[in-house]
Amino acid sequence: MASFNSVIALYQVSGLTESNCGDITFINTGTQPVTINAALRLLSNQSFTFAAQVGEINKTVFRFTFDPDPSYVNSLTVIKKYFIEK
Repeated sequence: MASFNSVIALYQVSGLTESNCGDITFINTGTQPVTINAALRLLSNQSFTFAAQVGEINKTVFRFTFDPDPSYVNSLTVIKKYFIEK
């Protein structure tokens, strides 16, 4: 049986996150649309997961950008799943 740890981070300004993990999930927890790597657009309450098999590591650097409308709330929750080797 495989074991794993999860790390949760909240971002409120555009930036980068290095995955270096198994699964990584992006959840738009704000009201402002957010775009990931200039290709994946998440509206409020939408999410997307890049999943890996046990032992695989996603090495992608993800850039996320919020739309430039100050009347909305920027909030992106990122959950990273790290597999633990025995």
